[in-house]
Amino acid sequence: MSRQPQQEPYYSDEGIMDIVSYNTYDYSQPKRGEDLNNPNATTSTSAIVDESPTRVGVEQSIFVSERYGPLFIDGGSQFEVLNLTEAGELVSIEIVTDNPYLAVYLQLDDYKNKEPNGITPAELLLRGRDEYSEREFYVEDRRPDGMYVIKYHPRNVDEYQDVIRLLLRNDLRKQKLFGAPSSFVNRSGLPTPKTLDFAGGSTFEHKAIGGQTGQDYPLTRVAEIMQYAGGEEYKTGIINPSVLLDRTLLEGEGNPYTGTAGLFNIERGIDPATGGETIVWGEPGEKVISGTGSYTPAVSPTFPGNGYGAYSEQQIVIYNDSSEDHTATVNGVSGVPFARGDGFKVGDPLLIWDGGDTLYFPGEIVSLQQFVTGTSTWTDVNGDAIAPIQGAVAITVKPGLGYKPPNMYVDVTTSVSPQPKFYLPSPRNTNPKILVKEITVRRRRKKYLQE
Repeated sequence: MSRQPQQEPYYSDEGIMDIVSYNTYDYSQPKRGEDLNNPNATTSTSAIVDESPTRVGVEQSIFVSERYGPLFIDGGSQFEVLNLTEAGELVSIEIVTDNPYLAVYLQLDDYKNKEPNGITPAELLLRGRDEYSEREFYVEDRRPDGMYVIKYHPRNVDEYQDVIRLLLRNDLRKQKLFGAPSSFVNRSGLPTPKTLDFAGGSTFEHKAIGGQTGQDYPLTRVAEIMQYAGGEEYKTGIINPSVLLDRTLLEGEGNPYTGTAGLFNIERGIDPATGGETIVWGEPGEKVISGTGSYTPAVSPTFPGNGYGAYSEQQIVIYNDSSEDHTATVNGVSGVPFARGDGFKVGDPLLIWDGGDTLYFPGEIVSLQQFVTGTSTWTDVNGDAIAPIQGAVAITVKPGLGYKPPNMYVDVTTSVSPQPKFYLPSPRNTNPKILVKEITVRRRRKKYLQE
């Protein structure tokens, strides 16, 4: 039998003790031949012998309050909160989680809230069910601490006679974060997000990031800061092409890779150079560089593009100095752009830190070039170190940002630290985890099975 939770006695009248009775005709299993007359017996019980265990029904009116958490549910896994054969009344359910795509499945006898896997806060939010709803789950929108609260609290008596079952499921799959937008459909009956808020194309600003001053590669706690900052979370607002092309899809509100599922590592931090460099952004669709072999961004100048796979592109150029001359030789050797960056290549997502309070996630690298002064041509340097005696470096990304950020400067002659850096973000978990901070279930148990 399933585990019995810790119980807190409930008495409607403290002067009257509970009465416990044993009824071998309800909630029971026969163990002897003569027990086949039991009304619960079927022809399949004829093989039961004398040693078969007896399960008797215990009538005991008590109030049960169960609490679990905090706990993590891996991608493709579930947590069974309750699975009991008993009779009683459900008083309330409250679940606190950091992800709106946690599926909650409730069964009371023949009633099942949603088959096969349950309902998610993402669906409830899209339906506007963020206020009390009788005999239905409802959800509070994301709190300042980044949590969602899912509630079930019937005002009328919600009785069950045989079964109570509560499951929490995590059906998220691993996903590239902060890359180029693409058509996305969730699996296993989960709703599909309306927007691709886990893709590149936005900026995150928070004073706590500036507090990382003095921290070298990699930045510490940046991912945690992003997930905790509930009202300032990273959002692109890029429409998911899947929901445009197939209106029959079940849609959901919010980012599936919110919270623990969206935590990421920061890899291969790179100083632009030894000092004096200028980092210049172009407008979406603007070609910043010129000359033989120079990469031309996508024609679509409007961020983020047409929404059906053709996205805008944006160029970011690292010049030797504020003159913005692409033929000027980049200074230094050890600090040359991407000298430690073997692995920076086409297809990687990009993160740029301005050295202060702002992180830029412009999307996926589609071109990485350096101007070769000897031949006066732009040359692809996909995954290779940058030559220390050559000219400017140009990075083109998609979808880019919806605007042109201010120029950034690297000036090691000052005491200002840290300086702007380039990073590669990658998902932290092979199976994206969901944090369930607390589960509280209250019910009045009237009858249960005992071995």
